[in-house]
Amino acid sequence: MLGLMDEMKERGVSPNVDTYNIVLNSVCEGERTEEAATLLDEMLQRGITPNIYSFKLLIKTFCRTGEFRPAQEVFEIAVSICGHKEVLYKLMFNELLAGGEILEAKQLFEAALDRCFDLNGFHYKDLIDRLCVDENLESANDILNKMMQRGYRFDPALFMPMIDYLGKRGNKHEVNELTERMLAMGSDTEMENKFHRDDKLFNGNQYKDDGSDWRTILHRDDGSAIAMKTLKRVQKGWGHGNLSYYQARKNDFLDDWDASI
Repeated sequence: MLGLMDEMKERGVSPNVDTYNIVLNSVCEGERTEEAATLLDEMLQRGITPNIYSFKLLIKTFCRTGEFRPAQEVFEIAVSICGHKEVLYKLMFNELLAGGEILEAKQLFEAALDRCFDLNGFHYKDLIDRLCVDENLESANDILNKMMQRGYRFDPALFMPMIDYLGKRGNKHEVNELTERMLAMGSDTEMENKFHRDDKLFNGNQYKDDGSDWRTILHRDDGSAIAMKTLKRVQKGWGHGNLSYYQARKNDFLDDWDASI
């Protein structure tokens, strides 16, 4: 393929972005990151504008090979060319999170919140879980607070990892406070219109049929002592809200990685 590209240039045939994407796809499948970076540089030098598909290939390949700094540099180039596209932030965030780059993922997610992006497809529940596992509860709490301040509606079950880990550390006051907030959110939800079960808050696949609404989480017996204790307190009438499951409005989002993007 590279030889054919050279021959095209020699014959005065200018490759376009689709031609480069075909070669990029092949190079990236082989995880040949140096050649992929060279192709991107060549495109820019020749005045051929990469599209979102080009950047998707590069970012995923760099992250797959553990080269997160180059991936972030590609992301910055992508933003400078394509603008602050939700699809680029979603891709970079999910790749950083999957690669264990938790703090970088957190910073990017906060930038997405500042831009009021639709959060469908952002695996932010995993971010909350990871921050709690790392005992970075302050950061997890900051994210939930920021989401509420920005007017995002989310499943109150997101409070459960924090309640669980705080309970294991014996922070009874914080557990009670967060549980009150969770119950209050559930109570406020009952004042809203009911949404259909198939309207999902989280990304279309990860939470589709996993019983992730917070009422189910509270009732499941998976060894989470804090969840069960919370449930018992709720059953005894503690708190000010009733348990009710909540799903946000269905929003369309860009999820087509076709080369024509």
